[in-house]
Amino acid sequence: MILLVSQALLDLGDGMWSGHCEGALQLLKARGPCNVNDPFETQLVLLARGPIFLEGLFNEKIVVCPSDGQDYDPSVGPFLHSLNKMHDYMRRWCLLQGSSSYDDPTLLEEARECYKQSMLAVEHWRKTSMVVDAKLAADPTAKQAYASAAVSRFYTLLVSVTIILCDIVSAIDHVNSAIIHQRKVSLIAETVSLMEGVSQYGPMGVTHVSFVLGACWIGAEDGSTACAIEDAAIEHRKSAYAAPEMKELFPKMALAARMFHQRLQPRQPAPDSAKVLDYFDEEGRSSLALDASDGPSYQQRVAYPWEQRGSRL
Repeated sequence: MILLVSQALLDLGDGMWSGHCEGALQLLKARGPCNVNDPFETQLVLLARGPIFLEGLFNEKIVVCPSDGQDYDPSVGPFLHSLNKMHDYMRRWCLLQGSSSYDDPTLLEEARECYKQSMLAVEHWRKTSMVVDAKLAADPTAKQAYASAAVSRFYTLLVSVTIILCDIVSAIDHVNSAIIHQRKVSLIAETVSLMEGVSQYGPMGVTHVSFVLGACWIGAEDGSTACAIEDAAIEHRKSAYAAPEMKELFPKMALAARMFHQRLQPRQPAPDSAKVLDYFDEEGRSSLALDASDGPSYQQRVAYPWEQRGSRL
């Protein structure tokens, strides 16, 4: 699962998606509902859905319908649960912004609840990680090291998806946008610090690093945060088990980030035509007028030019 999720973002070649997830989605749609009584089939479908749902957040060719997740069992974990919900929120948000006749009174509360549950899951796994690390310090055996690496890997993956979820909820929830942003910045800082000692679990224990740093980088909304993430990537490249794709990670992330934030921008008809405005100019800057509300809005914060990031790598 971790390898597939990482490759979903790293398969960008020459600015284009590989098409693997697009084809996998068509296969899943063609095969029909999953047999929930077959554990092997259920796990196989979940393994495919993770990368598909992730890439679909950035690739508009992947259209995930609400029915695609009807047989989804939330008990498998918060990681896939958040991915399963994010597509529905983005679709409904775009409909709400694109049509004055469309009304969705439950979207805001559902998004807030998903954010709340994700943060509770993050806190639960943070405590679990601390307990496991304490056991490793008291009993530094191979078994405890394996358990610590597994928990740390899942925890950072969960935080990474929650960081992306924060962007979606922040765009929907204008009232709490600044608070969500502050919590997201804290999550990014915590996640980057956790990447410092992850190389000791290589080679298999570092398979998630590229995705984790990529998700943090997409969620970063200022130059200093982005530079801190890039510094972590530079340090990881110096380690004995550095991911080979790390050198090309951020140039590819620039395209994915631009696609993602474009999809979250409110759409309004242009004054002189019926076309929809493209809120990013040629330099990658948001062309939205700044809001007069207290604190930076989501649209204000994503004005950092993506193409200028990652140049040091």
